[in-house]
Amino acid sequence: MTRLSYSILLLFLGLPQFMLAETMTPGTWIKVSKAKETHGLKRYGDVYGSSDHGAWLSFGPLNLDNGLVDRVEVQLAAQSTLGKLEFRLDSLDGSLVGEVQIRHTGGYSSMGYQQGYSEQLAGQHKIFLVLKGGKNLCNIKAFRFLKPGQKAAPGSLGPNVTPKSEKGLSLEKLLENNQENIKKHRTHSLKVLATPGATIEIKQIRHHFEFGTAINKNGFITNKNVTAEDQAKYKKIILGNFNSVVHENAMKWYSNERKQGVQNFKNADIMLDWADQNGLLTRGHCVYWGRDNLVPKWQKGISDDELREKLEERAKIYMTRFSSLKEHDINNEMVHCTYYKKRLGPNIWKQMFDWCHEFDENALLYVNDYSILSGGDTGKYVKQIEGFLKSGMNVGGIGVQGHFGGGKINPTSIKKKLDQLGQFNLPIKITEFDVNSQDEKRKAESIATLYITAFAHPSVEGIYMWGFWKKLHWRPNAALWNADWTPTPSVDVYRQLVFKEWWTDEKIEANNKGEGALRPYFGQHKVTINGKSKPIAISPDTGVTVLDCRSSNPDEWVLR
Repeated sequence: MTRLSYSILLLFLGLPQFMLAETMTPGTWIKVSKAKETHGLKRYGDVYGSSDHGAWLSFGPLNLDNGLVDRVEVQLAAQSTLGKLEFRLDSLDGSLVGEVQIRHTGGYSSMGYQQGYSEQLAGQHKIFLVLKGGKNLCNIKAFRFLKPGQKAAPGSLGPNVTPKSEKGLSLEKLLENNQENIKKHRTHSLKVLATPGATIEIKQIRHHFEFGTAINKNGFITNKNVTAEDQAKYKKIILGNFNSVVHENAMKWYSNERKQGVQNFKNADIMLDWADQNGLLTRGHCVYWGRDNLVPKWQKGISDDELREKLEERAKIYMTRFSSLKEHDINNEMVHCTYYKKRLGPNIWKQMFDWCHEFDENALLYVNDYSILSGGDTGKYVKQIEGFLKSGMNVGGIGVQGHFGGGKINPTSIKKKLDQLGQFNLPIKITEFDVNSQDEKRKAESIATLYITAFAHPSVEGIYMWGFWKKLHWRPNAALWNADWTPTPSVDVYRQLVFKEWWTDEKIEANNKGEGALRPYFGQHKVTINGKSKPIAISPDTGVTVLDCRSSNPDEWVLR
């Protein structure tokens, strides 16, 4: 059957024609000569030129479900280093999913390859290529998206960072700008009652705020890619730097039921048991994920009624097995990944919430999506959450992803987006965060910006890096530790914030009334007075203001 005949058949049957969208395959060039629409450009054979600010081309709609990409590469020719190419979804002001700074190639007839960072892609969309920033910017021949680790064209210029002349805020200035809110939302005043002149020490043991990371099964399961020595180092780094974890892939449905009816949670259980034994909190990720090319393949061969039954069964198996976990991402990336909705209708999402709470009524069910902090879909996300709440879905928290490229992170923009999501009075967690840059200084600055801005925000309860070691990172240039375990500058920045700036380690002397005033960060601490010690926990919920240590027996010291 020809494509035209198939289209006519779909119309006759009343089926949506989005099924005909051409699939975008990472690494495959899309020639600009195939553009569906153009504005403000002239065509010269297979090239478009005379490209001034505001000119554009559109492509598709394209099926972007194979869109776990991190870069966009363009074949172009430019006379000078000026302007940029923006890649947007569905309209000229749609979500910004990629950006390439134009650099000179030697002239308008000298073609070269240049890359920029991109967002993940999913769903079916038009792609608009928009030129910004000057006149006669470049001649364009083709573009393509690339997956993490996928090789670019020979001689291709890697993603460039913000020009050096554009200076960001210093770490000290960022902290200064946010210190009032950090003090207000992350610390608590504590009066200690002791004997006059007593030496009072308080040392933090653990944060209440979740400083977490994704963990990869190859750091725990015997495999050919990671040695036992590296696995031991991997675990040591986790324990020395994070207080919470999330399975990168081991809890996802495609990992647990590759073959219909055959359940396998071995890897997930090994990782969860290790985390439990070492006192690490674990987030559940995830019950469902409707990304078209990552749903278990067997699901596409069963009927809608069978699929609905399997979705309910998945809720029962998953929620029962992981009932020890406090929270779960229920259906990953619903703004972008809509396979189950397309198959079974919009009500299936509410059924997912109902099923999960049927089998664990106390679980906090988080929504979670990308292109929120690092992209332009915050507004869509807000509208989706509003709709969920109005329809009675018991949303327990909001997960926001931030997979950044190598440009400067704008703290004002981050705060604005967090404020938008904070209107729902639900806990917010930055569930997936990384900065994909070869410029280590810029990466460290970006990490500092995100962590300081988020830690100062009252709605945010945790930040999870999406990996930390180069050999087990989905975007290797985003890793904090290199393959040989040498730390990047980002490690120092991260540890300076988490274990120094925001870490309580104080020693004071009680006044002549036997009183001492402290303001510790929320978390677990050890209090020592004249050589005698007791662990205490202070959280936003305790309301503790006084620690009475007047007894000589630490077991009788009381928080009240």
